[in-house]
Amino acid sequence: MALTEKFLVNTDNLEAILDSIRTEQELPDRIENSFLEGLGYENPPDFLILTLLKELRMLRSDNTPTPLLEQFRDPETSAEALAIGLLQAYGELFKKDTAIHRLSIEEITDQLRDCFESPKSEIILKYMARTFTSLVNYIGSDKLEALLEQRENEESNVENVIKEIAQKHQGSGLNIVTTNVISALGTETSLENMPPETSADPEIDNSSVSVVSNTSTENSQKPSEESENKPELNGSEKKKTNNEESERNNMQSDEHHNNGQVVEQEIDTGLQPEATEGAGSDATDAPEAPSTPQAPSTTNAQSRYVDKALIKKAALLHKVGRLNEAIPALDKVFDRFARSEKPELYNQASIALINKMKIVEKLELRDQLLPVYEQLINRLDDSKNSEFSKYVDHAYAKRVDTLLEADKLEQGLEAIGKAIQRFKASSGKGGLLEQAMYKKAEVLESLGRDEDAIEAYDELLGTFDK
Repeated sequence: MALTEKFLVNTDNLEAILDSIRTEQELPDRIENSFLEGLGYENPPDFLILTLLKELRMLRSDNTPTPLLEQFRDPETSAEALAIGLLQAYGELFKKDTAIHRLSIEEITDQLRDCFESPKSEIILKYMARTFTSLVNYIGSDKLEALLEQRENEESNVENVIKEIAQKHQGSGLNIVTTNVISALGTETSLENMPPETSADPEIDNSSVSVVSNTSTENSQKPSEESENKPELNGSEKKKTNNEESERNNMQSDEHHNNGQVVEQEIDTGLQPEATEGAGSDATDAPEAPSTPQAPSTTNAQSRYVDKALIKKAALLHKVGRLNEAIPALDKVFDRFARSEKPELYNQASIALINKMKIVEKLELRDQLLPVYEQLINRLDDSKNSEFSKYVDHAYAKRVDTLLEADKLEQGLEAIGKAIQRFKASSGKGGLLEQAMYKKAEVLESLGRDEDAIEAYDELLGTFDK
């Protein structure tokens, strides 16, 4: 049975974002953060909705839409499509209680508590319950129950057909093989294994039955028998056959590589590889004179071409979607220029670090998330460059989310405090500040520090409830 561990820390914009995805005249090939930013949703918690859509089988792992998302965009099948995704993502909950969608957030939280091998904190369970309830409210309980009833009837009909066929052929020497008998509440079907170009419908499969004769084993052996009876090829014929086979394998390998490749265009941030060359003092965060440069700067033409080659290679690997190769290439750029005395090269190291953060998030390399957030914050915390500052804000917010998702509440509370301090010091970051202050109160409550939580809620209300 499926039960997603993904959740939203803030569901305020969930309905509006789903409406936008459903009604947008044309969607991009990949639904990514930049798409949400274009709709006006720039806060990191909103980006988690894309991860949730993957759990709902509406986006593939490379962020391309599935056929289920197309059904969601059709007004006649919109609610049913989202309900199908919900049943696949939260099948375990419906197995425990088919009326789970009618329960309160507190009751759903109680049900979730025993669903995971590793205990979850109360705040994580509450986030999960809120996310589930928000999705149910968007679908509508009546429409969800209609789908539940339909699936139960289909499952019952399939079981009856299987029994009838089994009884009909009992003692006839036939093997009865059932395929794709999938419970509406317990399907393990995953779109993650589908190639990006697949046209398979992610809707829960209807069951099918096939009757296989005992002679099937004999038939399956025929190809090997035929191959045994083939005449022996001479040396030149063998060489020609091997060459043809090698060429076919190479073509298949290339085709597989292109079809299965996760392609990500470099995110348009204004931080292109050559963007800062020749920039004025406002565009650079390079130190005036680093005390211990990592490597001496050379001035010969060969070194300049090597510098450019490193930067271009990393940028192109990122652009064509060879993301696993791009990470070490970006690391090389950072290591080479992290303490350069040249402003344009110093900034290239910062750009490389930002692009590495994007890739690590894209590939969901959880063990690398916190280190890259810490590294980016330490390097650019005092940056006056507005583009760099935006990504530092992102790193502060995502560091909090990552710690809370890992159930590291004490560390998360410390990170929240640092985020609040940063967002308070800057204008135009009211949304980030409000979310950070709310998370602080929730974490304190989860830690049993009720008085401190009340004080934190009062501070939030005093700041924003005016």
